[in-house]
Amino acid sequence: MIFLCIIYVMEQSEIQNINYALKKISFGDTYGIDIIYNTIGGRMLSVAIGVVKNRQIAEDVVQESFIKIIEKIDKFSQGSNGYAWICKIVQNTALNKLKFLKLHVTEDIDEFYNLTNSENTEETSQNNVMAQKALQTLDERQRKIIYYKYYMDMSIRDISKKLKVSQSTVHKEIISAEEKMKKFIT
Repeated sequence: MIFLCIIYVMEQSEIQNINYALKKISFGDTYGIDIIYNTIGGRMLSVAIGVVKNRQIAEDVVQESFIKIIEKIDKFSQGSNGYAWICKIVQNTALNKLKFLKLHVTEDIDEFYNLTNSENTEETSQNNVMAQKALQTLDERQRKIIYYKYYMDMSIRDISKKLKVSQSTVHKEIISAEEKMKKFIT
């Protein structure tokens, strides 16, 4: 998925302001951040909102982006497009924020074991009860792994990072959990 900066015809004075601000930052003068904020702060927020779809999170992304601009100023080559460079930092920061939020969702796993919906039939109810009972045969870690894999659609790699175990352990636990559930159901 490719995100593009907002297409905007910038006036020469804005381009000069951005380049001047980046030069000030490269010399250690953080007043350059104020210049960037006053010149394109609103557009930076628009880029962030376009990625994260939430204003409060986007505001955090912009703040983090300013920190990254200071940290990565030595990577900016003077004379190149400062606006595009800043937008790319905002975009990458927003994408990283989305990844972080997806991996750190804290919800009550037990709520997701209730698989019923409002248009319940008797057969669906029986299947849901059977699935819930099958899940209860698993130990806590296996239930978490099944939850992350099938309800949160996380990869084995992401699950292993979240639980701080090896990928092979996660893979083995998935196989073991699936076999336990199949055995219980049959």
